[in-house]
Amino acid sequence: MNRFVSTGLLLMLASGAVFANSAAPKKSAATKNAASCVQVRQACQSAGFVKGKAADGKNLYRDCITPIAKGQSVKGVVIEASAAKSCQQARAQRQQKVRTSHKA
Repeated sequence: MNRFVSTGLLLMLASGAVFANSAAPKKSAATKNAASCVQVRQACQSAGFVKGKAADGKNLYRDCITPIAKGQSVKGVVIEASAAKSCQQARAQRQQKVRTSHKA
């Protein structure tokens, strides 16, 4: 391949990478908050909490996600405070949407 063709190819690839990065959509606060709930769920599951009928205090939602979303700590679950707070905000936003949709 001659030098001019390879240089042109390199420039095209580099400019494509710049345009691809500039066109990427930015995540909204709601998306980031919802992603933090995924982190909370994963932390709960790592600590042994399971979805469904867990009578021994290891129910995923009742015993772990809900208390963390209310700002409480859960024994054995390690999660950053910022992720817990973001998840709490996401759940509050979701509940607000449900309330307003029922009024309409």
